[in-house]
Amino acid sequence: MLFDPGLKELLERVLPRLEPYLAVRERSSGEVRDRLRLRKLCEAEERDRIIDYLASEGMINDRRFTANRVRYRLDNGYGPAFIRDDLHKLKVERAVVDECLRDLGPEAIQLAAQKAALKAARQARDPLKLVGRLMRRGFSMNDLRGIEALDGLPAAMRDRAARQNRRQQPEDEL
Repeated sequence: MLFDPGLKELLERVLPRLEPYLAVRERSSGEVRDRLRLRKLCEAEERDRIIDYLASEGMINDRRFTANRVRYRLDNGYGPAFIRDDLHKLKVERAVVDECLRDLGPEAIQLAAQKAALKAARQARDPLKLVGRLMRRGFSMNDLRGIEALDGLPAAMRDRAARQNRRQQPEDEL
């Protein structure tokens, strides 16, 4: 690939300005493409050549980046929906994200949901608020099934709904 004199010249011009960005953390090819565009480091037709070179040299790898990011987000209490959205913003293809989540399996997602629920339960005493917090962090109700911190949820939901209905009824109906 370096036998192309045009590519060698392009890399000599772009890599010194791109390497510090790549050294901070793993990057997706979409992030690098955006960086090249925003910093005007090269022309539009040259971006693909640089991305191909970086991928061939192992400097960027969307699969590796996605696997690391998914594990990091799960370990920090985020669910699949949040992770998909996060990686979409980082310009990772949906198929790569779905493959990484599938490779982890439902057990890893269930474990992350359990961990997030235990942490959130310390802060939110109300089961409905707890579920809301977990759903905002990207977990679906299917992900939350079987979590010990939420065992009493259906009864609590019924009790709370009943209390709210009693408060909303006019006094002459009571």
